[in-house]
Order: sequence, then structure tokens, then C-alpha cells
Amino acid sequence: MLKKIIIALLLVLSATLIFAGCDKVEQVGESIEDAVENRIDPIEDAIESKFDPIEDAVESKFDPIEDAVESKFDPIEDAVESKFDPIEDAVESKFDPIEDAVESKMDVVEDAIEKNADVIEDAVESQLNSFLNGMLDTTDHSGSRHNEYQIEDTSKNTAKDTSTKGDITKEDAKTIALEHAGVAAEEVRYVDIQIDADNGIWLYEVSFYVDGIEYEYEIHAKTGEILSFEKDR
Repeated sequence: MLKKIIIALLLVLSATLIFAGCDKVEQVGESIEDAVENRIDPIEDAIESKFDPIEDAVESKFDPIEDAVESKFDPIEDAVESKFDPIEDAVESKFDPIEDAVESKMDVVEDAIEKNADVIEDAVESQLNSFLNGMLDTTDHSGSRHNEYQIEDTSKNTAKDTSTKGDITKEDAKTIALEHAGVAAEEVRYVDIQIDADNGIWLYEVSFYVDGIEYEYEIHAKTGEILSFEKDR
């Protein structure tokens, strides 16, 4: 129908051009444009009026479907959450005691390390000094002179000293040994001082080097008495 109208208008335009001349082409064109718009607008309105109900009908059909889908999935989602919440709570309830137990164990270990830090430090220092002394002691002891001096033990006829570590410190034991050896502290290399119990008596074992000579002392940890000493060349 629209095609026929346009063809008719074109025929009218051609006839008009023939009879009226070219100077009226613009005016005729505008008239044709207006006529076409007047024809097209009602057609467009009719099409829209036909499609609007279809669109509304489609929406009205899909809305209930969408609502139905949501109504089906909401209970499933709630059910899944209700299943996972107890599992999550159970996992947390299992891990919390483990975490607490680990923390309590770590606290005990930390306390033990702090309490024994001095002992560990002394042991490390002793091992290091022993290693360094061994590195320095390259003399063939098979032909070396070995002088050992035993101090008389005045406690043989008395009860054993079962007391704990006494009043003499490591520095005191070092000073006693150096004074007895007649050497100055700056002359000494690699001093090794350990405390040990011998037959219930606490004593310091002091060893050091001076000019390649090794000195070894046993000093009573309570009284500071020199129990024995050795000197190796």
C-alpha cells in the first residue's frame, strides 16, 4: 500500500514538473515530503499500537516465571546456608582448642628457653672455646713437658659439700687462676670456664693459653680454693 502511494506521488511530481517548470521543484518536493510523513505517521502509530500489547503480554508471561524461579531458589539457598553454618561452627569449635593448646605449648617452650638461656649460652661458649683451643693446640704432646700440681684436699675427713653453686663467680674463678699463674688478663687467649660437680663438690674448671702454654685449674666454687692445676708446654 505504501509503495503504491509513493509511486503515485512520484507520478504526480513528474507531471507537475512537466507542466509547472523547474522553478517549482522545491515547493513540490516539500509538499511530497509532507504528504509522505502524513501517510507514514499513522502507519507507525498503528505498528506501535500493535506491538505494545505484545510486549506487555510477553512481560506479563515472564514476570511470573521469574518470580517462580526466585521462589524456588531462595529455599535452596537458605537450605545450603543452614547446612554449612553448623559445619563452619563445628570446624571452628575443633580448631579453637587446638589453637589454644598450641599457644599454651609455645608459652611453655618460650618460658623454658628464657629460663635456660644462660645455660645454653654457657654451653655454646664452652663448645666454641674448646674448638678454638683444639685449633691452637698443634704441639706434639708426646714429647712435651707436662707439669701437674695437686693441691692437698683438706675436705677428705669432712662431709661432702652437697650445696648448690657457691659464692664464687666465673670472673672470680678466672681472677684466682690468673693470679696463681702469675699472668695478666691481656696475655691470655681463649679462656674456657665451666662449672661442674665432682663427688658432690661444685668446682670451676678453668683453662687458658699464654704463649702457647695451656693452663688448667680446678677451683672450689664455694670457697675459691684451688683444688688442682696443670700446665702443658
